[in-house]
Amino acid sequence: MDGVVVGGAVTPDGTPGVVPSGDGVAAPLAADAAAPTPSGRPQVQFSVDPSDLDAYDAAARAAGMSRAEWIRNRLNVAASRELK
Repeated sequence: MDGVVVGGAVTPDGTPGVVPSGDGVAAPLAADAAAPTPSGRPQVQFSVDPSDLDAYDAAARAAGMSRAEWIRNRLNVAASRELK
């Protein structure tokens, strides 16, 4: 599978970012699918280019945050702006 699993979410069969299709072949997980975690919080998965991931990591480090915190913060800010 190409791309990156953000947040470490795992599908029911234990594979990151893919789900078995009807014919038994692994198919990409839908970008807007949220999988519940043991903590009860859903996780969102999406693929990014390696260069984008490097930029997210650098920005998160500069902000003193984890990658997940930085992405969550940026998405929340963008959603708030969209809803104004």
